[in-house]
Amino acid sequence: MVRMNSTVKNVVRHFTLIELLVVTVILGVLSSIIITSVAQHEVGANNVVREKEMADIFNAFHRMECDCQLTDAQLDTVISHGLWPLFWYELSTTSTTCALTTYDRYRATGWRGRYMIAESSVTINSVEEGQCRSSTDSDTIKVILNPWGNHYRVLCPKDSSGNYRYNYMTLVCPGVSCLQNGEDSEEPLETLADSLNNDGEIEAEGDDLALLLRLSAQ
Repeated sequence: MVRMNSTVKNVVRHFTLIELLVVTVILGVLSSIIITSVAQHEVGANNVVREKEMADIFNAFHRMECDCQLTDAQLDTVISHGLWPLFWYELSTTSTTCALTTYDRYRATGWRGRYMIAESSVTINSVEEGQCRSSTDSDTIKVILNPWGNHYRVLCPKDSSGNYRYNYMTLVCPGVSCLQNGEDSEEPLETLADSLNNDGEIEAEGDDLALLLRLSAQ
């Protein structure tokens, strides 16, 4: 009997160009869905964080205001230089100097902080309102940063005579759209002191968030 030797060939099959393109498209779609989902969850988490931080600032500011009974002149420095009384009883910058009375245990009045801890320092435009970052006409102030690396600001509207309406002093949290790196130019601010609603309160613009501090006019 004659035995035939059969040769078995190993055939290696390669992907075709069309198959590779299909796989690439599928991976791209899946990655975009995942990235979008993660981004949405991150934005949602940051919104929760900033609401909590703004509530903490609100409560700390009211404790400080109750202790110190700020005068109009001291409130003006808050409007121009932000949340400094929460961090220290003295403000000393290139353009402004202000000091609060330290705590008197017999009268139970005066500054007895720190009410909050400053997280960073920024250089601001000392002429314009809103504590916008700037490299000109500048003062350096202590700030609290929001989840996007911007700092919380204080704004206050004025009446028709140009006087501050202290009852409408507002804490503003700039959103993610606000320029985070404003060393070379003034940092834009979407929400302004004249961004008012029908009740005369400052209304947040864009993805900013605003919280009325409701300080009592002195």
